[in-house]
Amino acid sequence: MLQLLLTNFPDIFNPLSNCLSVYKEQHSFLENLFHEWGWSNEFFLQKYEVGQYYKGEHMEHGAYEYDCRRILAWMVYLNDCSGGTFFPQQRFTTKPKKGDLYIWPAGWTHSHHGLPSKQEKYILTGWCEMYKVT
Repeated sequence: MLQLLLTNFPDIFNPLSNCLSVYKEQHSFLENLFHEWGWSNEFFLQKYEVGQYYKGEHMEHGAYEYDCRRILAWMVYLNDCSGGTFFPQQRFTTKPKKGDLYIWPAGWTHSHHGLPSKQEKYILTGWCEMYKVT
């Protein structure tokens, strides 16, 4: 897993920002709840070997300093493969296709875990969060 800064990659940041604008329009009540929020500047490039996957069901929002401000999570598949991500509460499994973007709430209602793939799997993952007030 490689940690990167989102603003250093305009080819990723700009399309994500466009998607976030659409998401904010569709869910306008979020602006009333969270006045200062947007993309976290860090994101991760992850590679899973054949058969590897993130086994533990988890959510992206937590009690720690680094994850307590997360509102949304996002993931982009960088290649086609057979192993997706399963969201038990929604009974939904992603079908990884190169370039597909998924955005979901960071809380417990959208817990998820990976599924094994017969090919290597490459993904980008990151978050939207409330900005820290200083």
